[in-house]
Parts: sequence; structure tokens; C-alpha cells
Amino acid sequence: MSADAACARARDPGSPARTPSALPPGPWPATLAVFAVLLYAHAQAQAQAQITPAEAEPRTWVQLQFTAASVRSASRADGPLVNQPGTLVQHESELGLARHGAWPSASAGRRIGAHWRIEGEYSASRRSGSAVLARDVLVDGYAFSAGSTSHSSVEIATLRVNGGYSLLHADGMEWGLSFGGHGLHVARRVAGLARDSGNGNVLLPVQADARDVGLQALVGAYGTLALGPAWQLSGRADVGVGGGTYAHVSLAALWRATPHIQLGVGLRATRADVDIHTGFISGTSHLVLDYRIAGPQAFLRAGF
Repeated sequence: MSADAACARARDPGSPARTPSALPPGPWPATLAVFAVLLYAHAQAQAQAQITPAEAEPRTWVQLQFTAASVRSASRADGPLVNQPGTLVQHESELGLARHGAWPSASAGRRIGAHWRIEGEYSASRRSGSAVLARDVLVDGYAFSAGSTSHSSVEIATLRVNGGYSLLHADGMEWGLSFGGHGLHVARRVAGLARDSGNGNVLLPVQADARDVGLQALVGAYGTLALGPAWQLSGRADVGVGGGTYAHVSLAALWRATPHIQLGVGLRATRADVDIHTGFISGTSHLVLDYRIAGPQAFLRAGF
């Protein structure tokens, strides 16, 4: 074909137009794919490199925690001077205690070697309220009368001390088993009008105060997982051994604000059904306590 004919064909609007390709022909698609894979691998390697090595993690830590707790609780208190069992009372619906409240706690821990640790935690919460009793209620031997107004308070405090052994402790990951125990302290008060059986069932103003302390062994598990140089998942679970039912589980996400400070949010849930016998000179007080705590939590952790 002559040059003139080629030019005429190029100027002919009826000629089929070639669709331009997205990439020029050659090895470009494969090259870009390999480059993308290498870039991703490099980013992953950089992230792993910035995760705190296991040997450089804090040896000691202190944590302040606040839980916005939703609480359900009930108790039965048998007085030391009577053989008749007390009444099982729902604290929120019958005594007017708040269903929601703050549940602060403080904890501290220390690593011992590469795999061992020791931890302690203290938490306490006090709730109070008033209500008109819908039925007669027997608490610590006092028969509070239906239709009267009761003024009540319940404080629950726990102290947990346990040790742990990390079965796995590598860069960015740790999990292990824990063992120890906790003490439960319950301070309770119910004030109102009670019947005096020795004086013709006359209603008299009385106040029932008692403190009960129980101990229980615990076993559990814990773990952490780094999600990058600044983020970490943390969780633990504990169950009671003997002396009633106890179960606790918590899960949190932590953000490292500075090399020594972490901020976290998460969820926690605790269920306890305990049987406490407390001895007095006049006899033995018997408390059956069932409580459930659940809610979101926020905390501040300092590590050194």
C-alpha cells in the first residue's frame, strides 16, 4: 500500500477505531502486582518490627479502672440468735437499691522472670435506697413489717490475689493460666419498723447491721494480643473453686498513648452465688448472696 493510500485510510471516518488499552503492552501488569505484594510485605514487616518485644515489656504495672455497672443482687441473712431462715430479698426491686452504679477498682502486677507473674486487684461499690416493703421480711432475726419503709445499704468489696504462668510469651502475644484466691467483704444495713415478738408484735424502729467475710480459691486464664505498635487486645477469665459459684470475664482494647501509659475500654461481667458463715460470740451469722455485675469499663494503665 502506498503512503497516500495509508493516509487516506487513516482519514476515512468509516475505519474501525482501536480501543486504547489501559496499560501499554509488556510486563507492566505483572510488575505492578509484584510491587504491590512487596509493598504489603514491607508494611507488615515494619508493623511487626514496631511491636514491643517480649523482653522489653513493662515489668510492673498499675491500673485504675471504672465500670459503669448494671447490678442485680439478692440475699438471705439468717441471724445468729434464731433458727428460722431469713427471707430471700431482691435488693433492687424490694429494697430500692440502684440498678446501675459506679464500680471502681485498682490493680497492680509484677512479672517474675520470663513466664511468672503476680497480680492483685481491689474493687468496691456501695449502693443504698429506700422502699415500702410489700411483704414481711426477716433479716438477721428482725421481722420487718409489710407496709413500712425500709432504708437499706449494701457494700460489696473484693480483694483478689493470684499468680500466673505464661505458657506462651512471644513478641506481641501472651497467654497463660492463673491461680490464687479472693476475699469478699459484704457490709449491709436495713433500718425500718420490725415486730417485737416478745412484746405483742409491737412495731419498733430497729436497724440490722452486719458484716460478712468469705474466702474462695480461683483458677483462670489470661491473654494479650498486639494488633500493631499501639493497639492491643487483653482478656481474662476466673472461676471459683468451692464455697459457691463465682465467674468473672473481661475483654478490653488498649491504646498505648506513651511508652509507659495505656488507655483502654472494654466489657466485664461477674456472677457470684456465695454462702458465707461468720462466727460471733452469740452465734453464727449465715449470709447467702447472689449478685451479677455487667457493663462497659474504661481504665488507665501505667507500666514501668
